[in-house]
Amino acid sequence: RKYSRRWVAMRAGLKSPQLISMILKGDRKLSVENAQLLSPALGLAPKEEEYLLILVELESASHREKQLEILD
Repeated sequence: RKYSRRWVAMRAGLKSPQLISMILKGDRKLSVENAQLLSPALGLAPKEEEYLLILVELESASHREKQLEILD
């Protein structure tokens, strides 16, 4: 299925589809909060959402120790 940025943003309760564009372009990082909003909008299964959240947390971790803690 194809999703438009506008449709996903609206379904996730985000204020602007521009945020989706900025995340996809790499101009802005995906926050845990926004990932939690986007997961149901994209129809992710619970395990898929869990995996997405782990990836987002790893990306935002500032230290190697924090990354290892997340993976534990």
